[in-house]
Amino acid sequence: MGTNVTLLAPIRILEFPYSWAFKPSPAHLAAEAELVSVWACVGDGDGKGEILKICVVGIASILPGKGSWLGHVYSEADWNMTPYEVAAAKGALAGLAYSTAKALAERAAWDFIKTNKPNFDIATIMPPMVYGPNINATANLAKLNTSSSDIYRLISSQTKSSDEVPQNMFWSFVGVRDVSKAHLRAYEVPEAGGERFFLCTGNFTYQQFVDVLREKIPEIQDRVPVGNPGTGAVPSTVYTIDNTKSQKILGIQYHTLEDTVVDAARSLLELEGKSAQVIG
Repeated sequence: MGTNVTLLAPIRILEFPYSWAFKPSPAHLAAEAELVSVWACVGDGDGKGEILKICVVGIASILPGKGSWLGHVYSEADWNMTPYEVAAAKGALAGLAYSTAKALAERAAWDFIKTNKPNFDIATIMPPMVYGPNINATANLAKLNTSSSDIYRLISSQTKSSDEVPQNMFWSFVGVRDVSKAHLRAYEVPEAGGERFFLCTGNFTYQQFVDVLREKIPEIQDRVPVGNPGTGAVPSTVYTIDNTKSQKILGIQYHTLEDTVVDAARSLLELEGKSAQVIG
């Protein structure tokens, strides 16, 4: 009698390069939908393997379809309804193509489950901007992923305190450690099956980031833009994201903005030091 193997399988919604300049193609979307089909073949094979749950990881694909959307509180009931043709059009809003591709791919995953009724269920994890410690020991400072470079541009050796503080293109964030825990909890918690989860610590501004960095890592104050300290409140015209579901079902207790940004910066400064040693 064969051994029954239980698999808890993660699927990232096809590794689109995380870049606001990203432009998807129909091939991207087709390949993405096929990923779920591949796992279904494994799970519905000869009975020797059984997939119980697939964790599909996308982006908070509701955004930025509605822009700031005054007063709206996003929840798992919301979707980015932007058609592919609009998102991929020349001159489309930065980041819209990326988030729309994720939304279309997630819909393909749910449609597959609804149509084929496989012997497993899925849970989808949707984070917005993801910040936090970069533990990639081989990372190249010149080729950092988008969210790491977003922090590093505030603290790099090429930055001065007199530089302008960046303006927000996107307002919501979450810590990478919270995203990691959400993956694990989505596997472990039976109630997570068949559910979407938006992960979000809250909203931010870059003025908040630089204020925290200048206070908590004073040795790099000459690098970090000053801007207008204490004026970094998020505008009242900006949407918010409801993270109640992730707390209630997955048990996520979110890291603070301070912990997330400071730990991200320290990891990048450590990487910078190692890079300098290699060059030297």
